Amino acid sequence: PSFEFTYTEVMSEEEIMAQSDAYILKIHEENIKNEINNILGDNVEIFIQLYSDGRVKSVRIKGKDIANIKIEEIRELTGCEDIMVMEDEY
Repeated sequence: PSFEFTYTEVMSEEEIMAQSDAYILKIHEENIKNEINNILGDNVEIFIQLYSDGRVKSVRIKGKDIANIKIEEIRELTGCEDIMVMEDEY
């Protein structure tokens, strides 16, 4: 996925900082998803919610044949207790 950071000369410093912070959080989210994919493989969908400080609020993992998901490994990686695994319907 690609992310855009747009800057215009009429933006206030606060607007620039807010957009920059959002961009950094999005990159952080994608990095976490990639790390989870390294653990679980690419056959899952991963949904992550972050707090504004970058801590992981929740992780949702959806996929087929995911009975052996390594929850503890993901908990250690993310520091998040709120992890839910959902089986895809066939």
